[in-house]
Order: sequence, then C-alpha cells, then structure tokens
Amino acid sequence: MLSRTADHLFWMSRYTERAENTARLLDVNYQTSLLPQTTADAQTGWSSLLSISELKPAYIAKYGENVTAQDVMTFMVRDEKNPSSIVSCLRNARENARAVRGTLTTEVWETQNQTYLELIRMLRGGAFERDPGQFFEWVKFQSHLSRGVTAGTMLQDEAFHFLRLGTFLERADNTARLVDVKFHAIQSDFPSVHDPDQEHDFYHWSAILRSVSAFEVYRKVYRDVIKPERVAELLILRPDMPRSMHASLNEVVNNLSLVASDPGSETLRRAGKLRAELQYGRIDEILARRKAVESSYLSQMLSFEGIKPPYVAPGVDCVHWMLYLVHLGKRFTASACAQIVEDLATECVETVMYCQPLHQQHHYMQQGWKRGALPLTERIADRALALPLLVYLMAGHVHSGGLAVWAVFMLVMFIVNMIMLVKFFVVSMLMLVYLS
Repeated sequence: MLSRTADHLFWMSRYTERAENTARLLDVNYQTSLLPQTTADAQTGWSSLLSISELKPAYIAKYGENVTAQDVMTFMVRDEKNPSSIVSCLRNARENARAVRGTLTTEVWETQNQTYLELIRMLRGGAFERDPGQFFEWVKFQSHLSRGVTAGTMLQDEAFHFLRLGTFLERADNTARLVDVKFHAIQSDFPSVHDPDQEHDFYHWSAILRSVSAFEVYRKVYRDVIKPERVAELLILRPDMPRSMHASLNEVVNNLSLVASDPGSETLRRAGKLRAELQYGRIDEILARRKAVESSYLSQMLSFEGIKPPYVAPGVDCVHWMLYLVHLGKRFTASACAQIVEDLATECVETVMYCQPLHQQHHYMQQGWKRGALPLTERIADRALALPLLVYLMAGHVHSGGLAVWAVFMLVMFIVNMIMLVKFFVVSMLMLVYLS
C-alpha cells in the first residue's frame, strides 16, 4: 500500500473519532452546567475542556481570558479555523475519504459524505443552538455508524487495519488527556472519607465516567460508590472497558502488528512495551511510585533553606499530588520566580507558576479588580511554583532537579544580596557626602 493512501485512511478514522470525543466532552459539560453550581466552578469545567484539547491559547487569542459556555461550544463546534472543532474534524475526515475513494466501499464513502453534508445543513438551520444535547447525540451516532459500516462492509486488509489503527490511537490519546486534565482539576485527587465536599466529588467523577460511556460500566464492575482510584483503574487498566487506555492499546498493537513489515520495528516495540505496562500494572503500584517520587522531592526540598514543602491541611490522611508545589521565601518577588522558571527550563526542568489569583484574571479585571486588592493572596501566588511529578521519575532525576532549583535559588539570592550591598554602598556614600 502507498504511504499516501495509508496516511489518508489513518487520518480519516482519527478525525471521525476526534469529532465523537469532542461531542462527548461537550455534551457532558453542557449537561453538568445545568446543575446548580457557582460561576467559578462552571468556568473551571469549560476551561478544563479546552485544556484537554490543548486549545486554551487559541481560545484566549480569539475570545480573551473570559471562558463562557457559549463561546467554548461555538469554538469547539462550528469554528472552521479551529482544527479540532467538530465541523473541522468531519470536513477533514470527508476530504481524506475523498482522496482514497477507490479504497473504500460505497457504503463507507456515502456515510462520510452524508455526515458532513447533514452537519452543514444542521448548523445553518440552527439545530445546534436549539438543542445542543440532541446535536451532540447525532454526532456520536454518526461516528458509531461510520465504525459499524467500516467493520461490516470493508475487506479486512491493510486499509481496514490502518482505519482501525487511527481510531484506537485517537481514542487512547483522548482518554489519557481526559484522565490527566480531570485529575488536575481538584487539589486532592483522592480525598479523605471525611471530605465535606462529597457531593461535588460525585458529580466530578460521574461526569468523567459519562464522557466515555463508563458510568453504567462502573456500577456493574465495582457495585460501589464512585471512588477516584477506581475511576483511574477503570479508564487506564481495565482491558474489558471499551474506551480504556489498555483496551485501546490492545487494538493498536494488534492492528500495528498486521501492517508492520518488520516484526522487530521500533514502533511495534514501543507500542508493545506500553501495552505490557498497562497489562501488568496495578493502580496501587502506580500510586506507590508516585508517593516514592513525592518522598524524594520532599527530602530534597527540606534540605534547602528558604523553600517550603507543599501545604497539607490538618486532618488530611493522604494527598496524591499531580504536581509538586514549592513555596519560596518572602524575599522572592514575582519577577524573581519568573526568572527561576526560565532558568530551570534551560536545565530541562519543566516548571510553571502554579496559579494566578482569581481577581487578576481577565473577567474580574474588567469589573474593576486590580493588583493590590488582595495582597496576601498575590504574595502567595507570586512565590508558588509547580514542579513535574511523574511516576517514572527516579531519585536521581529528582536529585538533579533539586540541584537545579537550588542552583537557581542561590543565584537569585546572590543577586538579591548584591543589590542590597550596592544600595548600602550608595546610601553610605550619600551619608559621607552629606556629612562632609
């Protein structure tokens, strides 16, 4: 098969799957937005959706930092300049299908073509604005129809396997992004049983499950209340959950082995290695590795004067950090912390300022809030840094990162001390001039 043909088939199925995944996320967020919640909670939900698709910079460039449900849905559904919008995905799927029309069956091509034409008719007729939920269900149904027609009418040759490869690779990627972003959305991923915000947690985790059609599956498998560690296990490690990372990687490896010209290729080896980690991994082992990395970070940071470890509130039994937070001393300013982030990037340590105070965000700034209104909050935000916390980090990596943090810390302290020394020298000279 020509590589050009394989590329069109691969991306045709990926774009179709991406449109369905986008519709799923939008549908769940839209349904959740109808529940009683604060404006901040609603904004957080829509912001996390943009983060999953890595579209937040593009959204901010077009709409500003004020994230609203209407703007996000318009951006993710009908914005043709957004490559991950539903209209762009289905248009690209159709164009890729057109390029390999001779390889597809008539039923597959007509499904792709009619889906796009019907989409344009619905958008022009206002069907999306009248009933967003019904529109998202239609997108999901058309994706299911496309997969069913492909499986039911195409010869299971290389073309079929490239189509399946694109579908399941996109599905694995979406589930990984979903778990990653949603687990970052709350400060403590696995709260204590005494957590007073149990109702919020239920809706948070049930929304994640519903976005991948796993709510009923969870009830059937675990027959218990929704617990975050079990949600993670279901979406990552369960091979019998259709949209889990493990099930998707099984399909990727199987189809990849059927089209690979060399059984020992690096691509197949890496895919097989990842599947093996999911096949034999356990959620408690993943969490234990994370705790080991956290312990290594803590031992490094406690040895540095002026750097505070992450805060843990009284009564909290266990916190599983998704990022490792450090709080620098009072002598640091926002510009000094920004310089630390930039210097650590040159040492290949990915560090970011942890948060921006709510009153300094675009929406509240437009309402008259200014820097200086909440000085304590601003000082804490100016000195809070987030370091990467990955389960594959070894003690040596953490030690190297800690040394890099310490080196930058000492550099900043040296600069601060030099500035103070210069100021003292200037004041002394002025005093001598004045006395003389």
